[in-house]
Amino acid sequence: MPLPVGGLATALVLSLAAALLRVGGGPRVPLLDLSTTHGSAAYKVCRNAARLGALRLRGHSIDVDAALDASRRFFELPLSVKLEINASDKRPGFVRGYIPLGGEAGVADVLELKEGFSYGYDWPNETPPTNGLTGPNRWPSHAVLGGSDWRETMLAVHTNCSEIAKVMCRCLN
Repeated sequence: MPLPVGGLATALVLSLAAALLRVGGGPRVPLLDLSTTHGSAAYKVCRNAARLGALRLRGHSIDVDAALDASRRFFELPLSVKLEINASDKRPGFVRGYIPLGGEAGVADVLELKEGFSYGYDWPNETPPTNGLTGPNRWPSHAVLGGSDWRETMLAVHTNCSEIAKVMCRCLN
C-alpha cells in the first residue's frame, strides 16, 4: 500500500520539529504549559515565542493520537471516495472538504505535493454563507469510515484548537 501523502507530510513535520528541539547552541523553543501557566508568565513565554516564531504547547486538551488516527484513516481512503467531498467544486463560502494532490498550488506551473482536508466551524448546511469565511463543512459519510466517530473527533480538534488560539491571542495582545 502506498504511503498517504498526508501521512508523509505529518511524518516530515514531526521529524523537523523533533530536530528543532534537539538543536544545541541555538535558541530553545519556548514551552507554554496551558494547564499551569497564566497571566504574566504566559505573556513572557508568548513574547519569546513571537521572536523565534515557534512555540511548544502542553497541558492542552487536544487528543493528538486520536487526531493523527483520524487523519490516517481519512487519507487511506480511495481517491474516488475522497473526491466525493472535493473542496474545489466552486461552492460559495470558504473552501471545505477534500483537497486533492496539487489542488491548492494556485500557480499553474507549481505542483504542491500534498493533499488535505479543510474544515472549520460546523455551520448548519441550511445556513447560507454570509461571507467568504463561512460555509458548511463537507464530511465523508460514517459508512465510509466504518461507522466511526471521525467527524466528532475532527470537530473536537477544531474546538480545542480554537480555544488555544483564544489563549494565544490574549497572550500576544
